[in-house]
Amino acid sequence: MYSSSPKVRTRQVRSDLLVAVWCASWFWSGHEIYQLLTKLGGAGRLLQDASSDVNVSSRLPGVFRSPAEKLDSFGQGLNRAGELQASAAHDVALAIGLLVALLPAAPILLRHVLKRLAWIRGANAVAELRRSPDFTRLMAQRALMRQPLHRLMKASPTPLEDFAAGNHEALAELEYEEFGLHKRPHPRNESPPVVDGIS
Repeated sequence: MYSSSPKVRTRQVRSDLLVAVWCASWFWSGHEIYQLLTKLGGAGRLLQDASSDVNVSSRLPGVFRSPAEKLDSFGQGLNRAGELQASAAHDVALAIGLLVALLPAAPILLRHVLKRLAWIRGANAVAELRRSPDFTRLMAQRALMRQPLHRLMKASPTPLEDFAAGNHEALAELEYEEFGLHKRPHPRNESPPVVDGIS
């Protein structure tokens, strides 16, 4: 999952930690908002408590049947209203809490995970291709297609001319750095490295 190069590995660990802190802070914020909004369900619980008091009153001795029935019906209505209010408050709190947590965190987390998976696949592929005698040329060609112009010009003032002339090392080093590879690939007759790009 991480490069064997200290420079690249440090960059990867720092990136992972930043994403983890970002996501954790928004998850915590979403949870706190959920907790705050669920307190709106307190009104529903008050209605349910009031309905219990009304039901108890309807059963007191000396309360005539007709008023008692009305009290009981009124208590049941209060109880249903309390349940609906508490349920609605919970649903709203959950929805808003999830939105607060996921909207800022999910895109960053998804992009970071996809980027890390792409790097791991690339590092494994590079470790396999490294035995090829054309490996340096392949990395130089990859650099010409992927690297920003300012990095190409920094590696070589004339990158296209150097590539056409067979001077591939300077351009290839741009790709070596990304995967944490040594500057010189192993010759074909040597045994392949133990996934030199990742650890």
